[in-house]
Amino acid sequence: MAKKETEVAAKIGYPELTEADTPLYSNAILVNHTPWDFALHFSQIVTPIRQPKADGPVEIVGKKIAVISVPVTLVRGLITALQTNLDKYEQHYGKVEIPKHRKEKDGNGSTE
Repeated sequence: MAKKETEVAAKIGYPELTEADTPLYSNAILVNHTPWDFALHFSQIVTPIRQPKADGPVEIVGKKIAVISVPVTLVRGLITALQTNLDKYEQHYGKVEIPKHRKEKDGNGSTE
């Protein structure tokens, strides 16, 4: 006799933010993946105070803020949540534009 599956409703409770929770700030992100998960490497890039003395490109090393790995099964949900929130943001504040020089460099404003 086959065992009958039953559905069980579940509610996920998210923790409340407290004063002890410190927000992190990142202005650069690198994304890569394995067959099992995606890794989001968040960094903060700060422009150098002084002009470089040597000719050629200046290498600016970002400060690592956090690395977050998520399973592949969560990626589409993350993309949907980000898109939904971006749509709401743009409805309220106006369209977010990628700076022209970033579009010309790599087509999408990403750091990759």
